[in-house]
Amino acid sequence: MNWTYPSARSTTSSSRFDALNARLPVETVTGWLALADPARSNRYERGYTGAIDWTEPRFIGQFWEPNEHNLPRLPGLVAHELHHLIRLRVFPWDMHMTTVADYIVLEGTAEAYAASLFGEDAVGYFITEFDPDEFETARQVQYPPQCAPMSRSTRSYIIT
Repeated sequence: MNWTYPSARSTTSSSRFDALNARLPVETVTGWLALADPARSNRYERGYTGAIDWTEPRFIGQFWEPNEHNLPRLPGLVAHELHHLIRLRVFPWDMHMTTVADYIVLEGTAEAYAASLFGEDAVGYFITEFDPDEFETARQVQYPPQCAPMSRSTRSYIIT
């Protein structure tokens, strides 16, 4: 893999916010790409994941099984996490007051942003492979209702 590729894609992602630079409370974003230990991985994440730092403008992409399936999704991962960083700087939130619906919107808009830049092949399978029949199961499992603040038990359904 050409490692300048993620950097170029990061520039593409951030350039979408150029017109808003004066209004955004972020000057520099730091990103890391890490090779993680497969033995300590989440088997449901298909060899990679991303995360942001809630206190500083930085993110990480972790790969523990780099392959033809997940490496092409690196640009989408960068765009997704950058979207979180910008959105949560402009609209800060408290995870104890955030609702499940808020969280679904946060993830959905981040994936939509990534797809708008790099296509649907660059986003995670949670979006592209979600079976519409699973919506009813998700509605039944989700408790408390979508408008209630996320409790520890509710977050456990979403954040693994």
